[in-house]
Amino acid sequence: MARLGFEWKSDEVEDEKPFGEKVLFPAGDYIGVAIDSDVKDTKNGTGRFVYVKWQIVDGVKKGSIYEDRMNVENHTPAAQRMARGSYKSLQKALKFRDEQMYETSNIHHIPVKLAIRQYESKSSGKMENGVSYYPIDGTVPVPSPAAPPPSAEPSAAKKPWQK
Repeated sequence: MARLGFEWKSDEVEDEKPFGEKVLFPAGDYIGVAIDSDVKDTKNGTGRFVYVKWQIVDGVKKGSIYEDRMNVENHTPAAQRMARGSYKSLQKALKFRDEQMYETSNIHHIPVKLAIRQYESKSSGKMENGVSYYPIDGTVPVPSPAAPPPSAEPSAAKKPWQK
């Protein structure tokens, strides 16, 4: 027999989610920066998606990660149309020109507003997250494609999205 070595209080521990169950991100508006991105093939190999990992940088979910997958090449026209619309909303939020969107790393470290919602999937009937992208009070700069990412050093000045 072995002792835990700490006080166990089950009411202070979240219930385990069944394997494979998707945990939804709470609906709301968040300020985030892309910290990782890639273009990947779909599991069935019939399309490609843009993967973006967002880090929330302000508010109650600060530090949380939200992942988006935009099926920009898909055999289902509706899925492709929605994904390309989402990618376009990201471009508008960043105030980028078309050529700046060819390389996903160009979107990194630039704050944007993520409007995350929850909806019921027509195909699976399960609840899922969706996101739309918006500029932050028109203060998002248009960086040149060759510009290095902003410094990671903290600043005492207000952030562009703070009023």
